Amino acid sequence: MSLCKESFILMLPAIALLVVWLHQKELCSWKQAIQKSFFVWIALLLICLGELLFVKFFLGTTPDIGYAGISGFNPTAIWDAIQSLTSNGSGWIILAGLGILIFQTYEGKFFTLGHTISWEMVRKVFSPLMIPFILLGLIVIPQGVLYAKSGIDQRYLLPGIIAYSFFIICLDSQVKLHSKKLRHLLLILMTISLSLKLHPVWSAARIFALEGFSTNRLLSTVIAKTTPTDSILIVTNPVAYYEWSYSIKKYLIYVGDRHNLYVLTFEQRDVNNFGRNLREFYGDSTLAKIEDRQSIQCIVVFPSLNNAFLRNTSDWFNSQQYQESVFGNFNRNLNPDSKMNVYCKK
Repeated sequence: MSLCKESFILMLPAIALLVVWLHQKELCSWKQAIQKSFFVWIALLLICLGELLFVKFFLGTTPDIGYAGISGFNPTAIWDAIQSLTSNGSGWIILAGLGILIFQTYEGKFFTLGHTISWEMVRKVFSPLMIPFILLGLIVIPQGVLYAKSGIDQRYLLPGIIAYSFFIICLDSQVKLHSKKLRHLLLILMTISLSLKLHPVWSAARIFALEGFSTNRLLSTVIAKTTPTDSILIVTNPVAYYEWSYSIKKYLIYVGDRHNLYVLTFEQRDVNNFGRNLREFYGDSTLAKIEDRQSIQCIVVFPSLNNAFLRNTSDWFNSQQYQESVFGNFNRNLNPDSKMNVYCKK
């Protein structure tokens, strides 16, 4: 996974520690655990280092997408990202679980003895959770640094959300050792937390699935209505539909064997040269390069651009010559009315 997404690269040191810790629990010796798992944790750390160096010197940390990347050290932004991750990771369950552990350990004595047992309380309650807590920090803090600039939400919560899940599991095992009744209380709180997330998760998953279904129908329609030699025009906004504009060309070339692709862009201003870069990606095959525009077999118009397309192409585009197909559920920015228009020659 670390070869596919940079957030998983930052999780490798935590996995290395986890491997050593699991061996330590089996062997009851940190020294023996480090020796026995030497090749595993060394390999993980070397892979992590190699991938970070590759990103730094070959890919760069400031991509064309202006909102992403790493630009300096900003403690406030890092803290905001960690807070967002903690909120989505049900951090309140961790606080509740620690409170239950403290109550179990002292059975109410804490309220009478006060601060005289505070250090003993810390040692007894938190000592078994020390490694899980370190693992939590090893995962969450790097994720906060990575997403300090862009913020963190939706699928980007992985793998950071795993850290909270793992810690809650460890917390549950500790509560279970002391009291089954209080463990049931913790399970109830966990169930409530998961229940509150079911509706938004279900809604987001449904939207994502519908968009995938529409995407497949759209691409299948384009391939079915064209031949490998036909001209296909992609009408897009290179800023709003940055990834879509690139991926549709790759799909039509590699899967559909459609190489005669042209692009028409609409943007208010060329932010970070998005438009220029996209046109270069299409080999400068723009609408202006098509001498006989009546030969265009298929036109794919991205969401919210259909009116602009019709308005700016009235000198050559005749809708009567084309069969229009409308594909909904392209919920860009959660817009329920977002749809794509496809025009194919009759």
